[in-house]
Amino acid sequence: MNAVEEKAIFEQTIFKCAEICEAKKMEFCRIFNITPEIANSLLSKFVPAGIFGVDIFKLEDWLEANKGYNHYGSMKCFIQKTYGDEAVKFILENLY
Repeated sequence: MNAVEEKAIFEQTIFKCAEICEAKKMEFCRIFNITPEIANSLLSKFVPAGIFGVDIFKLEDWLEANKGYNHYGSMKCFIQKTYGDEAVKFILENLY
């Protein structure tokens, strides 16, 4: 494999990782009924490494500021009560 072929494969991989991250972000937006702009502030995306994750500390701050969450309670219970089991599952599977 020459350098041009290696570069093409690398670029395809980066594009696929970006595509996966974008799909997960849109799923997060749907589940939490938020805009992509808000989601961008709550997510950690390292596209070259193919890593996507919910920044739990940013999510906690956002829930406190916007949804009435009190950090003395269980965030998992709050998310489950407010957004349902699908939201809890998504967070647990994408925690970073």
